[in-house]
Amino acid sequence: MNTVLRISLAVLLLGCFEGQAQIEKRIGGYLKKVYRNHTIPGFAAVVVKEGKIVYKSGFGKKQLGKNADFTHKTVSDIGSLTKSITAVAIMQLVEQNKVSLDTPVVHYLPDFRTANKEMSDRITVRMLLNNTAGLKSNPVPSYHPSTKALEHLLESLKTTFLSREPGTSYEYSNTDFSIAGLLVQRLTGMSYEAYVEENIFAPLQMRSSISNSLALDTSLPLQGHYYGPKPLPSQDRGFVKSGEYVPAGSATQSTVEDLGNYLVALVDGGRFKGKEVLSEESIKDLWQPNISFQGLSKADGGNGKKYQYGLGWMISEIDGRTVVHHGGSTGTMSSFTMIDVVNHTATALLFNLDLTFIDKHQFIPHYTIANNVLHLANEEDISAFGIPITEDETKNNFELDLKEKDKYIGEYHFESGGFAWMSFGLTLNVEITDQKELKSKVLRDNETVSEFYLDFINPSTCVTRNIANPETIRFTFTPKGEIKGLLWNGRLYKRKNEAAMENLHTYTLAKHKRAVLPKNWTFDKTASGFMASNQDSGSKITGWINSRSTGKDTSALETYLGNLQLTKPGLTTRQNFSIHTWEMQSFQTAKGVVLTIFSPITSESQIHLVLESNARNHTKNINDVMIQLLTFLRVNSM
Repeated sequence: MNTVLRISLAVLLLGCFEGQAQIEKRIGGYLKKVYRNHTIPGFAAVVVKEGKIVYKSGFGKKQLGKNADFTHKTVSDIGSLTKSITAVAIMQLVEQNKVSLDTPVVHYLPDFRTANKEMSDRITVRMLLNNTAGLKSNPVPSYHPSTKALEHLLESLKTTFLSREPGTSYEYSNTDFSIAGLLVQRLTGMSYEAYVEENIFAPLQMRSSISNSLALDTSLPLQGHYYGPKPLPSQDRGFVKSGEYVPAGSATQSTVEDLGNYLVALVDGGRFKGKEVLSEESIKDLWQPNISFQGLSKADGGNGKKYQYGLGWMISEIDGRTVVHHGGSTGTMSSFTMIDVVNHTATALLFNLDLTFIDKHQFIPHYTIANNVLHLANEEDISAFGIPITEDETKNNFELDLKEKDKYIGEYHFESGGFAWMSFGLTLNVEITDQKELKSKVLRDNETVSEFYLDFINPSTCVTRNIANPETIRFTFTPKGEIKGLLWNGRLYKRKNEAAMENLHTYTLAKHKRAVLPKNWTFDKTASGFMASNQDSGSKITGWINSRSTGKDTSALETYLGNLQLTKPGLTTRQNFSIHTWEMQSFQTAKGVVLTIFSPITSESQIHLVLESNARNHTKNINDVMIQLLTFLRVNSM
């Protein structure tokens, strides 16, 4: 190499290093300011430009009060960003001629149907990926973590109805993408998780990414945070993540470093380090607008233009350019990814706080952060897109009379409504502080999952005040003016009846495990669990509790049932109590006794219950005794 070429190469390399340093300085400086002025405990960002990672870094801590830093290698939930990965998997199968986007789903899944089959037969594969199938978003999950969970979801759709013509309008749906994940399983003979690992994560060298809920390392719990007046550290103790929604985002974990590799492939025409994961034509299909829906309003800092949905991605015009984006929300963590398709620039951010519902009047939203990171990567000025231009409309000057505040104090238990699978097991406690303010703690299994002040706008209505968006709570009253419950975002909570609780007694089964039974029932511990009975009605409950060492051993239960000569089996049903879904099936014995078996649907099923009573008392026992017992049991807390 001659001297001139050496000098030219040196100048080019110096320019590259200076360019890289400038990018890191611009983006790093901006994100440091975001971190200082935000309430996020920790987050990380990666930036891809022209086919390579040009920035990756983390800020803050994995969890408040602890020393571990949040870095570009920190594993976090990515939530619904998984939908784009599911779309890639389907497009790979399209390229292999195993599936066609515009063919009805029933062609590949003959048992796919809703209650109005003539409508669901018209749902195509494309409609699953662009959220126009019309499938109801969240049937009650079984919480079965294996591949059987998707089959359970498919079965549950047979009792749901489509309310509109498929393909005509947008409705965000986890179920759409879960059925797409089931398509991957059926067409490949592999589990969804195994397919994604082998065909997406492995070739992209996403070594810290996983979507298999059975393989998640629960000894290294993720450090997320709930909403409170400040972030509340979560206590992730390895509770089961529902297998039904893995293809939609219930279990996938990754790092921004891994997501950087994913973005490199997307902006570089589907190639990563010389290997094609998906064709450039298929990527264009992913980003092709299919259906429009309401975008960010001008009042909320947007431009009022509609968003579009492609296949697993949203498409928007922001600040005069086209961007592709998708977020992910898990309650304690969140993600946001944005791609500038013209400038081949992309960013992914992972947060240990769910910024999806953060109070945008107090804190900068995640889509604003991502948008500005892309601007800075392309040497452009940052913008105020996503920053509200109006005041918080819920602010008011109403003051609740101090003498009236005491009547709101109490314990409220979730009853029904909303996405029940997200809310069951919740208890809302209202108390009064030393400053005479009404404050609520929301608990599940003794863990605080939300905390907020109650800001009343009239005697029956208040809004929540913490770091999240304000939400409305309406109290319900008896004709005598006594509070009987509340409605919170479409979810009904009933006030605890203290008089009724006085007739119950709590028995200790094991550490963190309690049995609540009426006082007129006797209770005895046994070698394998417990037995409770009511002499007046001749009813009894037998419980088997497995230790962690024995796991799911059901031999004692099976032996017991085998001696009863069961006949006339009823249908198996599922219902939510406390933090778990229980499976129930009734039988009749040879002696005419009605028997119902209760088993939790969880990967750590450690308790089985059998209720035996005569036909006259059986329904009453389920309503008066079993519901209380199941509500207060904590299956995973051994």
